[in-house]
Amino acid sequence: MGIERSISPSNVVMAYDATKQCTELELNLAIKTVRTKDGILRRGDKLVVLGVLHLVPHPLGYQAKASPGLFQISTHAVIEEASKKADMFVENLQTSAEMCEDDGVSIEVKIIAGSPMKQVILQEAMACNAAWVILDRRLKRDIRFYIDKIPCRIAYIRDMLSVEVLKHFSKNTTGRDVIQTKFIYSICKPVPKLNSQSSDDEKSSLFSCESSPFSIDSLEFSDRLNSSLMPSSSNDAMHLSNKESVDASTSNPSSRDDGEITNFLRPCSLASLLMQASMDKS
Repeated sequence: MGIERSISPSNVVMAYDATKQCTELELNLAIKTVRTKDGILRRGDKLVVLGVLHLVPHPLGYQAKASPGLFQISTHAVIEEASKKADMFVENLQTSAEMCEDDGVSIEVKIIAGSPMKQVILQEAMACNAAWVILDRRLKRDIRFYIDKIPCRIAYIRDMLSVEVLKHFSKNTTGRDVIQTKFIYSICKPVPKLNSQSSDDEKSSLFSCESSPFSIDSLEFSDRLNSSLMPSSSNDAMHLSNKESVDASTSNPSSRDDGEITNFLRPCSLASLLMQASMDKS
């Protein structure tokens, strides 16, 4: 069953605890379940996969709360960790991005380093005016908070990766009762299709082949070209060697064929290479 077209495109937020391991299989199955659930995703919508990094590496080796008030936290380490998590989510979501594109839905990854996690999710849902918030199964501890505070519709991914709708309605709110939480860092990346990178590689390889049609690869052509541009003394030595090979093949008829093959494989002149290239292109 296809996804209906949305009258006005909306944002659907899927919230995850970015400090937990989330495999490609788990993400793909969760998104597949959301796609098949009536009324959540519509054509033209954007699916925002939100990962909250509420714990960040501390210089002493332990995990500390991602709070701007903790001056001991290295900003560089937080940025590095958030970027690593964003790249991991993007890589694991490429298959889902290809499936969602068929439905007219785009996927975007957003990693926010901030704490407390429930407050970050609430604030982000309000900021992007989400139509739905889909909570990962690891966030069930604060489900009552999300139902009471998040104004839009809410669904929950159960342990068997099925989707349960917790809140069927939206309510208007000004956001005045939302406590503003300061984040340390946030990064946002669109998720490309799985075959987009491979298509670029194929085009690049095809261009490389078309650039030198008279050679098996560019390395072989480079060797032949370098040989043809050797100093005259080296070329004289090659010519002398060729002459000796021809004389030897003349005196020994049985080896004439081998000598002809050897001479054919020897480097030719630059003019010959360019002439051969011109003939092949025509």
